[in-house]
Amino acid sequence: MLLLTVAALAGLASASITDNLGYNSPSYKVPSLATRRSEVVTRHKRWVYYDGQVSFPYGIASGDPWPESVILWTHPVPAQNDPRPICLEYQVSTSNSSWDNLVSSNQVWTTTDIDYSYKVEAGGLKPKSTYYYRFVNCADASNVSPVGRFKTIPKDTDDSFDKVSFA
Repeated sequence: MLLLTVAALAGLASASITDNLGYNSPSYKVPSLATRRSEVVTRHKRWVYYDGQVSFPYGIASGDPWPESVILWTHPVPAQNDPRPICLEYQVSTSNSSWDNLVSSNQVWTTTDIDYSYKVEAGGLKPKSTYYYRFVNCADASNVSPVGRFKTIPKDTDDSFDKVSFA
């Protein structure tokens, strides 16, 4: 039991805010609008995460597809009013029925500093491919978001496509 607890804490400690794009400025022209990650880290102990259930009342979304990456977004809400960071693992798979062989995944946390917004870039993808994604609560692997689907775009050198449209 102690080994499982240590392993769980080690996993949580490896999560970070570095990959959460929600802390970035909404405009590259006004970088001062960004939330300084160093200040967020100072306010929150990295190993003290919210350990309860989260819901996903705002849903999930994907956007800005590229041949090898896509942006994934969600906004988890803790079941209890708790100021601790929330750790989520985004998972990307080629199959909606099996999440054993993930193509891309990472544990990233979010805080009240950005109203628990969670925005990441999932990379390592193949062009013109369909993928499924979801978000898993790091504190409880059975607490999972709805599943979404996206398709990466072709490379700009792919002559078999002359038009790409978005929904």
